[in-house]
Amino acid sequence: MFQFFQLFGYHIDLFLAKQGNAFYGYKKIGVPTPKFDKCIFGVLVSSIIISLIAGPFIMFSDYGGLI
Repeated sequence: MFQFFQLFGYHIDLFLAKQGNAFYGYKKIGVPTPKFDKCIFGVLVSSIIISLIAGPFIMFSDYGGLI
């Protein structure tokens, strides 16, 4: 009985992985990414990285109270 439930758990994990990666099946390999998506994700990731690096400096400096 234990082995049955263990096998059933593996089946559920595989099914969830298949459903979670369904998007990758629709996109063809080698299709270029639109420029709009590149710009949006580039700005978003760049702003997050800059805020993580410069944020503590601004928060803990003497000028942080002005913001």
